[in-house]
Amino acid sequence: MQEWTAEARLEQAKAARRGERWQKDVANSEAKFSGLLTDLAERRSLISINTEGGRRLTGSIHELGSDFVAIRNIAQTPTYVRLQAVIAVEVDGVPDRVGTPSARDNAALRSLDMVISELAEENTPIRFATKNAVELRSARLTASGVDVVTLEITGPPVRTLFVAADQLSEIAIAA
Repeated sequence: MQEWTAEARLEQAKAARRGERWQKDVANSEAKFSGLLTDLAERRSLISINTEGGRRLTGSIHELGSDFVAIRNIAQTPTYVRLQAVIAVEVDGVPDRVGTPSARDNAALRSLDMVISELAEENTPIRFATKNAVELRSARLTASGVDVVTLEITGPPVRTLFVAADQLSEIAIAA
């Protein structure tokens, strides 16, 4: 009888582990990048983001939008990065401790175009990068249209730069 009871307990433990593994597999298969960023923002995790231009930004998530993530660095200034420009997100810890990204979506949040419009209204000094740019350039964000952004490049000489809005991949608020 004891042998049968021990064997039954062993089978129950195996079944429980299989169930946990199945749940983890389902969670992994439903994971979304937006869910990962939402989870990390809620935890206020220190993260590093690698961008398509080869830049690496480290800090905590300041804001998450429908198509961007804003990272607040040590100096507490936010940098807005278009999600399409994010290549990878790095977090301290082994995968089991970090956890499985959730399946949450951020489609209802404000867009980077909305952020750009707000910054243009304030004539905000920024540092920016376009797609695949390695270095940030300094400018003043002066206007935002349907699909074009107007920047005043600090000189000398002062120049005006028109950029296709969807080509702006990174905007840092100048300190």
